[in-house]
Amino acid sequence: MISRAHSPEEQLEQEEEYRKLLCCVLSLPSKYKEVIHLYYYEDMRIREISQITGQKPSTIQTRLDRGRNLIRKELEAKSDE
Repeated sequence: MISRAHSPEEQLEQEEEYRKLLCCVLSLPSKYKEVIHLYYYEDMRIREISQITGQKPSTIQTRLDRGRNLIRKELEAKSDE
């Protein structure tokens, strides 16, 4: 596989986007932050998160959806600034 080298500007832009995303995740209420972290950063499945947290899989899915929506709204608000 051939990988394309990123210019310093592209790397800075990607790092800034990652920081914004991380800031949004960290600002979430804990019930959303927990499932977002486990799902995306720990690469766990909904069923695994359900077992760990003691919540129903449908509750985990709802929290993921709501957390994503909160992140999306926050990122949109930041991009409008």
